[in-house]
Amino acid sequence: MEMRYLTLLVAEIPMWIATMVTDSEIDMGTYPHQKIETSEQLMKRSEHQKSGRSASKFRRRHARRKL
Repeated sequence: MEMRYLTLLVAEIPMWIATMVTDSEIDMGTYPHQKIETSEQLMKRSEHQKSGRSASKFRRRHARRKL
């Protein structure tokens, strides 16, 4: 496995969370991975991960209210 591919998988973990929160499931076989060729592209991609972190915080906040 190339380091670039592994880095992308790790960087996408927050997006998996956002997808699971909004869609309630994730199919890794059809999940749209982006091709990352440069460090700059990877950094731009990491900016998109903020939505995953936000979704995760939203879910935790609402889960606490149900308890």
